[in-house]
Amino acid sequence: SLPEEVQQQIIEKTDGVPLFVEELTKTILESDLLTEESNQYTLSGDLSGLAIPSTLHDSLMARLDRLPKGKPVAQVGAAIGREFSRSLLESVCALQPSKLDEALNELIDSGLVFRQSSGQGGNFIFKHALVQEAAYGSLLRTTRRSLHERIAEALMTQFTETAETQPELLAHHFTEATNYVNAVEHWRRAVERAIKRSAFREAQTQAYKGLDVLAELPRTLERSAMELSLLLSLGVTQQILIGAGSVEVGGTYTTARDLCKETGETWQRFTAVWGLWRFHESRADYRLALRYADELLAVARDSDDMAYLLQAHHAHWTTAEMCGDLPAACQHAEEGLRIYKTDEHAAQRHVFGGHDPAVCALGTLANVSWLMGYPDRAMHATERALTRARKLNHPSTLTNCLTNAICYYLLSRQSADLIEIVARELSEIARRHGFNMYLAFATIAEGWSMIELVSLENGIAKLKQGLSELKATGRVAEMPLFRTLLAEALIRNGEINAGLEINREGLSGKGEDERPHQTSSEEYRMQGKLLQSLSGVPHHEAETWFNRAIECARSQQARSLELRAAIDLARLHASQGGNEAAVETLKPVYEQFTEGFDTADLREAKAFLESLPR
Repeated sequence: SLPEEVQQQIIEKTDGVPLFVEELTKTILESDLLTEESNQYTLSGDLSGLAIPSTLHDSLMARLDRLPKGKPVAQVGAAIGREFSRSLLESVCALQPSKLDEALNELIDSGLVFRQSSGQGGNFIFKHALVQEAAYGSLLRTTRRSLHERIAEALMTQFTETAETQPELLAHHFTEATNYVNAVEHWRRAVERAIKRSAFREAQTQAYKGLDVLAELPRTLERSAMELSLLLSLGVTQQILIGAGSVEVGGTYTTARDLCKETGETWQRFTAVWGLWRFHESRADYRLALRYADELLAVARDSDDMAYLLQAHHAHWTTAEMCGDLPAACQHAEEGLRIYKTDEHAAQRHVFGGHDPAVCALGTLANVSWLMGYPDRAMHATERALTRARKLNHPSTLTNCLTNAICYYLLSRQSADLIEIVARELSEIARRHGFNMYLAFATIAEGWSMIELVSLENGIAKLKQGLSELKATGRVAEMPLFRTLLAEALIRNGEINAGLEINREGLSGKGEDERPHQTSSEEYRMQGKLLQSLSGVPHHEAETWFNRAIECARSQQARSLELRAAIDLARLHASQGGNEAAVETLKPVYEQFTEGFDTADLREAKAFLESLPR
């Protein structure tokens, strides 16, 4: 035990911080003012003569200062990092091996550094990050820069495997050495490597660090080229982590395209335009999206490069699907799958949208096949997409695929149990990797499954939450479908006016010159159902909207949506005693189908037709 007076000094100086308590105690024990007698210490001198450091930093520095051999080595080790190897230390320090060992042993004996392993010269770690900070902080700025430069050079010349696998390490040392050109180059390599490992948060942080360092360089063509490369990689991370329709993505790719006017290869210009296409498509700005998709196709055809052509088709199949041009979407997706070769094009997922184009094409074919009236083909395409996505072991491709599957399942009225399972898987992956946009899709799907399986009111609240979260990411392309789901749930909950308000958001955005969306027919149909549920509204108003839904679906060759609207119109006719009109409305549409007779809409149509008096 320590004398009461000594304990009181420690308590007053440390404020109870454990590491500080330990360090001050060691400082006192290493002094000549205490004598050990019978398992306790007694004060053998005037305590006021001991200069007890008033801060932890001072305490740690006082201990380092008492290590004439160890302190300089600790400073070099601190520049390397919290952990450091003897082999790298020897490469940087100007010491004979025996002298270095003496210094390391002195640090170990002091308790400031621990030996982690003895292999290949051994690895060491500072007892606490604050010990490293104290040693590092005692270096002059010029000495620090010189040390970091030497460390980076040693890593590049003598530790090539480390340099290859940890470019962020070299980037850090070159940054601290103010060797900004080399720093930016290694930040760029670190970003690309992190993206390939699906470490998108890490990649985004590194890209921003690279851009910060870049700001220290004068404006030159070389700097513009480096900035362009960083921005194109940053855009990939932003699409995945924030959302492809976010303002950040728009800003990144706009700047990238501007830089392409100064510098940049054809591939970089193509990638910047692809990013702008993705941004506008996500925000449902289809006029601009189509313009950029056409620009991509023109570049691809001029270059006669299959890699360009695949991504140009990628842009077109997505835009065509969202715009309701179903035959075109099908054509572009099938052409993309024909072009795709795994060994040549699988790496495109690291550049374009963060997902595999073949998986995306299959997801599009699933939705389009169902819309065009081929439910069996749609399910087969979805199963192929999910199988391929799981084999790739690429988180953002799988989340993209699960999202496409959820949209297909919701659109085609698959079981709530299936939707719940897929939503849970999507949610788990999205949370683990920080994929905000995909997490919002999962929340929407969870809301719908809750409506069907748990609680209508709680499910509606969850669905609204998901819509709000998705809108915050800038991704609004699927909003029409999700709004109709919410409106349908509100009808079931007796909230007709609230449903009308939700549905009006979509209808108000459709001017005379605005082309229909993929699910515009569903919005028109839902308006009819809402008006039909509202007391005092003439039936012909609902009939007008059902007819408009049928016309829209026919114009898009969306036979499944035409059937759905025909069912509602036929029910309306039957409710007014018009059984013959109901049959004339529904039967011709139903008879066009050649598959999928066990699916929800076809079963409903058949049951309704059979229920009508003959």
